[in-house]
Amino acid sequence: MNCFLYVNTEKISETHMAAINEYTKRLSPYCSVKVTAKNKVELPKDINKPDHRLLIIKKGTSTHSSTDLADYINHIQISGISTLHVAIGIYDFSSNPDILSISAFDMSAETSALLFMEQLYRGYTIITGKTYHK
Repeated sequence: MNCFLYVNTEKISETHMAAINEYTKRLSPYCSVKVTAKNKVELPKDINKPDHRLLIIKKGTSTHSSTDLADYINHIQISGISTLHVAIGIYDFSSNPDILSISAFDMSAETSALLFMEQLYRGYTIITGKTYHK
């Protein structure tokens, strides 16, 4: 699966980016990840293709577990979705997106991106039955 992560922030700090890059490397056997970070980042027009899906990450009162995210990933892959567009700090509801809350706390967009990457990696380790901790 291809995963495009759009982060609505001017810049991701070096420490956050180093951690995101580490998860990108760990995710490489399962999916490719490309991160775009900038103010007022725009989503691509092809997110409405049948094999694409938009997921919006936002703060919420109820959060989802790692197992819930693993089930979501597994479901979209089985459904023939080849590309997942993940928006953080962008609320575009015109394309009927899936919405996921990973925390009830207010977090910066870069911290939300890092937490999502960690959860994405955790989800794939659950799906594949791999050990999460080194």
